[in-house]
Amino acid sequence: MYSREKKTGLEVSLVLRNEMKILLCTVALMTLMGAGSAFAGAACPYYSGHADIEGKIGSQRDIGETALFLPVACTEESLLFTDLRFRRDNQDNGEVNIGIGARRLRETGVAGAYVYADRKKSGVTDKYYNQVTAGAEWLTESWETRANMYVPLSGEKTVAAPGTVVRSNPYLAGNGIFVNRQDFSLREEGLYGADIEGGFRLPDFRLWLYGGGFAFAGDDSPSVVGGRARARYEINDNFSLTAEGQYDDERGRQGWLGLRVTVPFGGGGSQKAEGHRARMTASPVRDVDIVTAAQVAPTGPVKAVPVVNDATGSAQRILYVDNMAAGGGNGTTEKPFNNLADAQAALMPHDTLYIASGQGTANMTTGLVIDKEGVSVIGAGTALSYGNFVLKEAGAKPTISNGAGDGVTVTASHVTLSGFTVNGAARDGIVVRADNITVEDARIVNVSAQNNRIGLYLHGLNNGNLSAAVESAVLTGNSQHGVAVYDDTNGTFDVDLGGGGRSAGLNALHGNTLEDLAVDYDGGRLFARNNWWGQAGGPYQSAPSGGLKPQIYYGAPVNDGLVGHWTFDQEWISGTTAYDRSGNGYNGTMGSGLTAANMVAGRYRDGLAFDGVNDHVQLPASNLLLPGDQSLTMVTSFSTTQLYSTGNLNIGGRLMTLRRAAGSTKIANFLYGNNDDDLGIYYYTTMDNVRVTTNTQYNDGAFHNLTSTYDSVSNQAAIYMDGHSSGSVNIGTVVSASVHPAIIGMTDPASNSGVFRGVIDEVRLYNRPLTAGESAELSRMDTSSRVDTGP
Repeated sequence: MYSREKKTGLEVSLVLRNEMKILLCTVALMTLMGAGSAFAGAACPYYSGHADIEGKIGSQRDIGETALFLPVACTEESLLFTDLRFRRDNQDNGEVNIGIGARRLRETGVAGAYVYADRKKSGVTDKYYNQVTAGAEWLTESWETRANMYVPLSGEKTVAAPGTVVRSNPYLAGNGIFVNRQDFSLREEGLYGADIEGGFRLPDFRLWLYGGGFAFAGDDSPSVVGGRARARYEINDNFSLTAEGQYDDERGRQGWLGLRVTVPFGGGGSQKAEGHRARMTASPVRDVDIVTAAQVAPTGPVKAVPVVNDATGSAQRILYVDNMAAGGGNGTTEKPFNNLADAQAALMPHDTLYIASGQGTANMTTGLVIDKEGVSVIGAGTALSYGNFVLKEAGAKPTISNGAGDGVTVTASHVTLSGFTVNGAARDGIVVRADNITVEDARIVNVSAQNNRIGLYLHGLNNGNLSAAVESAVLTGNSQHGVAVYDDTNGTFDVDLGGGGRSAGLNALHGNTLEDLAVDYDGGRLFARNNWWGQAGGPYQSAPSGGLKPQIYYGAPVNDGLVGHWTFDQEWISGTTAYDRSGNGYNGTMGSGLTAANMVAGRYRDGLAFDGVNDHVQLPASNLLLPGDQSLTMVTSFSTTQLYSTGNLNIGGRLMTLRRAAGSTKIANFLYGNNDDDLGIYYYTTMDNVRVTTNTQYNDGAFHNLTSTYDSVSNQAAIYMDGHSSGSVNIGTVVSASVHPAIIGMTDPASNSGVFRGVIDEVRLYNRPLTAGESAELSRMDTSSRVDTGP
């Protein structure tokens, strides 16, 4: 049997079990020996039988053997005998040999011949094999020689091989990944063979030395040719030590050390025989077992087999897009789609969408929505691989755009995006949105997003659940943020930009108009380690000076139409300057002793404390800050316990005033103290001075959000308090006037009127009316989250 195996702990256990089987068989044979010895004694008065029990420990396998030698008939010069053997090894091979032989005592030695019927149970195929063994021998007191011939009686046996053998690396074809595979079976056959051996005993010693050769061959097996040597040291008539070694080019080197115990029977030959006569009852020597050869052979033709997706149990499907291909493609590698729309329509769960480099954005401007679970979108910028095999090498990234919305939107779980660029989308480059749904395990690797609104927007809302990891992404040159991480949900929200266990970081965030990263994580910790922020000062700045600015913004990324934004946070105040983070440069000047020293805890991180006497922030005069008859929204967060100041009982305090001319107020967010203690918005319109108020007191010392909007198309003015609507009214057309500086905290520094006492935080001005939903988003902001930028 061709096999070379090391023993494991389990195999050692099996060896012990096999030896127990041998012991049990030996007990059974010993029982037969008792009966057999009585028969032999009666049948042969000159020679007695014996039993040999031998155990051998080998380099490749261990063997246990029990043999019974019984005389059947005899004279003083001749002997007819039977030989019964049982053998088992630790490789689950078992064999039985039943033989009959004859010997003739000559003056110069003993001549003998024998024939065996052999049966073996193979440990390789678990099949049974039969053969006939015939041999001849010449034995003397001091030397001996023998030859054996082995003829198999069983044909080739075949069993199924354990699995199949892959005959090729994986390759792409059609819509799948394939390997060329061939089914195999395990075939074993008995071998024809012969051996010859000679040996001698060292003079005056009980040590015998032997040497010989053997050869075996089969119909479908290579020839086995080798040699063997063995030694036997007879301690006494009953105990012998044995050593054997053999080598051939198929089975390699094998060796055994053993102990043989000989148990003689009584009978007519019980007196000790001497000289040549003592060799009449020596046990015949032959090959240790039936020699078989096993090999794995093909049982069918080579066939292409598709690689199966573990999640579906079906063949993995790949759709191809190449905008340089001809129209009418079917998405195969041979005939790819030439546009994104056809590819999206064909997508199914767990598909892979491969986008070739192509050229430009032709047919790639409709955007892509991934709403099927387990989809992978792989651009040519990332190698298309299967396991350790690269099916398509990485090249240039293809470009995706959308002239009417977002570039790529993900609303399904277990989606991977890699190897492409989103450039020039009308809204955001890549959006992962969990709106009252679960979008988990989104993985975004080696993508670029530039010249969009927000490069990458990760947004959970309405009790949705979102988890995502971003790695090796380039997010630059976008009109708002590079990345916006917006937790606006009561569900699970888990994003890793590096160092959180699912992303190594390596992202490049730089050169975006607003901050490179906007975060509203509802008090959570966002990991963003090991990234490149693109400025020497790192992600934090004490003030946006010297061409540098804070690179992280804490708050809701509601930036469309943002004209000015004064956060009054420490990153955006320096000395007497309140910086505008909108990117428009409308930095305010703090007057009448108001400085950064007046910074206190606000609703959203920091705020400014106004003294109710003359504190204010004056903004530059600009048509953008007072956009004529255009729509607008003012947003202010405040806290107060007093709605008026001395000498100004009628108008309790202006949060923000926009004017066109000195003494002529156009629009103001105000606190009204005329016995109503109202909060509202004041307009100078064609219908004269108009107020829209909440009719509710807000002087409780808590922080509140006042959002007031004006729609120049419908002439509707509306108020939202703490994100909830407080009503709307048609106010007519707002009157335009000449440009005049806007003021935060009072009506007019010249008249020191309408001053505010309390804390003002997060003042925003938009050139459009915010929706009710956007007003609610701003009211729900949580800026207590922390970004861990690490080293």
